[in-house]
Amino acid sequence: GALTLVLKRADGVVDEISAGGDSVAIRVPNHPVPRAIVSQLGTPITGTSANRTGRPGLVTAEEVLREFGEELDMIVDSPDLPSGLASTVLDLSTNVPRVIREGSVLWSDIERVCKPRSIIL
Repeated sequence: GALTLVLKRADGVVDEISAGGDSVAIRVPNHPVPRAIVSQLGTPITGTSANRTGRPGLVTAEEVLREFGEELDMIVDSPDLPSGLASTVLDLSTNVPRVIREGSVLWSDIERVCKPRSIIL
């Protein structure tokens, strides 16, 4: 849940998933509720973070409802939602990986896994 990877879009990925772009962002949640939903559906869930671009993340179902209102079909609320930093976004869709947003996973943690100086921050 703490790391979002931006990857090149595969040929079979429809425009609705990638907004017509050539990459997709993938994150596997570290929370039992969305993991159970995916398990029962037998297919990935697509969606965005619970915030508008450039705005802080929303923590409670009430905040999400206030921000998005009738735009949403459903809100899944769970009493044990994690709070804290947003996920770190690492773009691996080009030859040189790039950190788009540093969040829960620190730059130093990524650097330990990748070759030094091979990532643009």
